[in-house]
Amino acid sequence: MSKVISEQVKKAESLIAGLRKHPEIMGKVGVNEQTLAALESESKLLGAQNEELEQLEAKRSEVSRAANGKLVAIRTQFQTLKRTVKLNTDPAKWAQVGILDKK
Repeated sequence: MSKVISEQVKKAESLIAGLRKHPEIMGKVGVNEQTLAALESESKLLGAQNEELEQLEAKRSEVSRAANGKLVAIRTQFQTLKRTVKLNTDPAKWAQVGILDKK
């Protein structure tokens, strides 16, 4: 999504710059400086929001990688403990320690 946003911001900036270089076209199409200023302001705001989104996405990716690593570690520990309990305990008692397997 950020590529779409950044492209739109560039297009808006290009249009603003072009119209400011050619005020005769601005007058011809009924565009005034306030309109350009509003578009420029909104475009800059969108650019800043896009940067914020990219930073949040980078943070989310970082946290997601850490969580996935923790998930792997917990699964490994769980499987090891479960295997140990199953090998050393009567199957009738497995449910008492949270193992719902039948075999």
